[in-house]
Amino acid sequence: MAHFPPILFLIPAVATFLDIVATFQVVRSDIHSGSQKALQMILIWAMPLLGAILVLSVLAQHRKSDLGYQTLDGGSGTAGNGPQGSQSHHHDSWGDGGHDGHG
Repeated sequence: MAHFPPILFLIPAVATFLDIVATFQVVRSDIHSGSQKALQMILIWAMPLLGAILVLSVLAQHRKSDLGYQTLDGGSGTAGNGPQGSQSHHHDSWGDGGHDGHG
């Protein structure tokens, strides 16, 4: 009988734990419809570790947006989102070379 390193037993346990946590978070979430929740749960359990991490990160991103935080891409895709309001995004170097258009 082969002896497996203990870490090999820990990986499936951690993946299962994250899947359970992600499933509960999806069920408790009020930002998605029933069909979206079902698809997320399929993703969680079809790709055990990666699916849970992906879904948990998406839910965390939505929570940050709901709290008014500015995300890297400027929020949820609408202008004026986040605490900066309608201020110029001159610190953002996405395509404008980091210039604010002045001088």
